[in-house]
Parts: sequence; structure tokens; C-alpha cells
Amino acid sequence: MISLTNIKIDNDESNIQIEQKEEHKIFKICITGGPCAGKTSCLVLVSEKLRDEGFNVFTVPETSTIIANGGGMIQMQTYDDQQSINFQKALMRSQVQLEDTFYGIAKLSKQKAIILCDRGLMDGSAYLPLNLWNNMLKQMNIDEVQVRDRRYDCVIHLITAADGAVQYYNKNNNARHESPQEAICVDRKLQIAWLGHPYFKLVDNYSVKNFEEKLNKVVTIIRQAVGLPAQLKELHKKFLLDTEFLTPQFPEDLKVLKFFIEDNFIQHSLYLEGPEHKIYTKVRRRGWLSQYIYIWSQSEFKNGVIVGKNKRQLNFKEYLFYLQLTDKNRKPLLKQRFCFIWEGLSYVIDTYINIQEGFSTLKVKMQDENQMCLIPDFLNIKREVTDEKGYKSRFLSKKNWYIPSGDEDVINFRKESL
Repeated sequence: MISLTNIKIDNDESNIQIEQKEEHKIFKICITGGPCAGKTSCLVLVSEKLRDEGFNVFTVPETSTIIANGGGMIQMQTYDDQQSINFQKALMRSQVQLEDTFYGIAKLSKQKAIILCDRGLMDGSAYLPLNLWNNMLKQMNIDEVQVRDRRYDCVIHLITAADGAVQYYNKNNNARHESPQEAICVDRKLQIAWLGHPYFKLVDNYSVKNFEEKLNKVVTIIRQAVGLPAQLKELHKKFLLDTEFLTPQFPEDLKVLKFFIEDNFIQHSLYLEGPEHKIYTKVRRRGWLSQYIYIWSQSEFKNGVIVGKNKRQLNFKEYLFYLQLTDKNRKPLLKQRFCFIWEGLSYVIDTYINIQEGFSTLKVKMQDENQMCLIPDFLNIKREVTDEKGYKSRFLSKKNWYIPSGDEDVINFRKESL
């Protein structure tokens, strides 16, 4: 059962209200990205491939293109601040209505379905200054975290051809008016807009040989997101941080998203093929300032290698139910998560706050095995722990976990200060 968030418009006012509904086998996927990133071709290919898998596939067209083709973007450069806000409000209302219409049609089929959205509600934030965007959300009574994290099951960002494949950048779309340099700037803003979504994937132009491979990578990501067999290895490197304080210090000009996360592992009995065949299930509470989403995930391992992974959102009642099934040999993992983009790479810092005196790890998400791993100059690295089981959550949650002796100095100074 997949928990989706619908957003409904109050016809008497511009309020948008969050409403949670439970549906069977309807996935909502947002395909976004910079100008000339390949979204149009991607939507066609994904629709074809997933229909072959037995899904009903619906495509929600890009609202800004519809409005541009109808002449609705005339004289935008003359808008004052409130007019710019009102324009983005109109775009958002139209997009919500389109998405909800397709969602309603998908429900009528009473079959498993995928709704592909050509851009999502957060895309508008790339075209407004931050203060105007926040003002617009306030006027519409919208919580940004709820819209970003709960409305779409998966968000895939295709990086503009202007970044890594500039020879293919063009302006065939009437709604596209950016130069290559402007396209890269917009692309980076869109990445930041969606940073923090629990299933946010970047697809670049450097880690693929050609455009066809880029599109097939998107297909693989979506197959995995909807529970189909997919060979998609998550590439990352993980490091233990050496920090003076429990939480890291960031430059003032770097946009960093902060979350609180609580992970609880579930005790269950399943028939497995042998001792080297293991399944781990956990539920997660994730959010900030009383705005939370709830996620169920399950990972399957054979001989220490992950062979399957599933993830879905829960409603609050489902989350409470699973909490009754927690493994008593483990403790909840409490951590603060910091997400940011630096030099075109996505970074995640997890600060564990209930394990001994606490420590932090850095995860650098990679697009390709040969991609250079850049460490931000404002962070101090103790050592790489990518392949160490002891720093993975399924081991950190054990009540008898202890930090390796060579790493004790990372937390000892905090112990001595108590």
C-alpha cells in the first residue's frame, strides 16, 4: 500500500491544503531538470518501457510550456514582486489541478499505475528569489517540506545538456530562453529545490557514454522505485568526520537542509535460504519542526551483498503499528542529517546523537565509479569507512555496538568535557 499526498485547492481562496490518502499501486514520479536535459524524450521512453511491464502510465504535461504556448508569458520581465508571486501561484494552481486530474483518472482504472509529472511543484522556486518564494508559500498556506517530500514517490533530476554536453544544447522549446550559462544556473537552483526529498536522484552527462544511456539510467531508477527488478548500484563514498563540535560547521553562503531522523529496525521471522541470506526492515521518522514523513524500507542481502531494496511512504497509523514490532536487541538510531550540493556533487552528513558521545559521517554520492570524490575544504576527514560494516545502520543500531579503537579519539574529547 502506497501512501500518497494529494494537494487540493480551495476554490474560494488560494489556499492549498495537504491531504493524505491511501491508494494501491499508484506511483507519482516527478521528472525534472535543467533546460534541454532530455525530459521530453525521457517521458516517452519511460512510458513505453513501463507499459510493457503492465503498468498504466499517465503523463502530466509541463504547465509552464502549456502557458507559454498559449501566450501566457508575455511581458513577464515587467512584473513587480507581487505580480511575480501571483504568476507562480497561478502556475502552481494549474499544476496541482492537472496532477490531481490524472491521479483521479488513474484511480478509475483500478490497476497498478504510474503518473509521470513533467516537473513538480518545487520547480517554481528556481524562478523566484527566496524571499518571494517564501512569501508565496505563506500566502498560499503551504508547508514546503510537505510539498517537497510527500507529494511525489520519486524525484529524478536530469542535468542540462549545457553542463557536460553543451554541443547538444538547443532552444527548440518555445518556453526555453536561457543561454547555456543561464541553463546551468537554473539547473543548480532546481537541484537545490529538491534537495532533501527522500528519493531524489541526479542523472548527469559525465557518467554516461551517450544520451541513450542517460535515458536508460532513468528507466532503471524508476523500475527500482516502483518495485521492479533493477540493477542499479548506489555509488557513494563514506567518511568518518573529525569534528571539534558534535555537529559540523558550514560556510554561511552554503545552502544546507537539516533534518531529524529516527530509524527503528523491525523484528520479523522470514524463511531464508541460509545464514548468509538476511533481510533488514526499518521504519523512519524524518522531518523538522514537527513536520514529519514516515518511510518503510527493506533491504535484502546475500553473502553480505545487497540484492534487493524496497521503500515506500507510510501514514502515521501505519508507522505506529510498525513501532510495536521493533527489534528489542536494537536501539533507535537518532541523528541529524545535513544535505547540501557542493561542486556539482550531492553530500549527506549524518550526526549520530545517541551513540556514545556522538559522531558524524559524510556520504558523497557519486554518478560513476571513476568520478573524482571531492571533499569540501571546510570538513576534516578522519578516514574512509565506505566498506566497513560497523558504520552501517544495521550494525550501529545494535545495543552492543562500540566504536573501533582507532577512531576513539573522535569522541573522547567530548567524553572528557562532560
